[in-house]
Amino acid sequence: MDDGFQHRYLRRDHDILVIDARRDLRREPLLPAGYRREALSSLRRANDGVLTRAEGTVPPDWFRSSQAVVCRPLASCRVRVLGCYDAGDHREIAGERFGGPGVCVPALGDHNGFIRSLRSLA
Repeated sequence: MDDGFQHRYLRRDHDILVIDARRDLRREPLLPAGYRREALSSLRRANDGVLTRAEGTVPPDWFRSSQAVVCRPLASCRVRVLGCYDAGDHREIAGERFGGPGVCVPALGDHNGFIRSLRSLA
């Protein structure tokens, strides 16, 4: 569940904390001033942590300090676009059809990476 970490009464088996590597958790203020939704001490409840957008952005000291805040080994991930699919019939949109009229609806707090990924397909 996205955004479920701060809902303490949800039954859960495993919490995976997803951290934007471009933001330093130690310096990121809580909402509404910043993007962080939990006190740093609360992040220790997570079972695992995953750094997103980590390609070339994470100096070793930031990575180690993030591990100290989360108290878990962190993994990093990379997003790779495999294709685009028609929302109506769920079929893959062939490359020659991509680039025509359409609507993209990202449900992300920071959608710029999503837009760059779409543009890389054109």
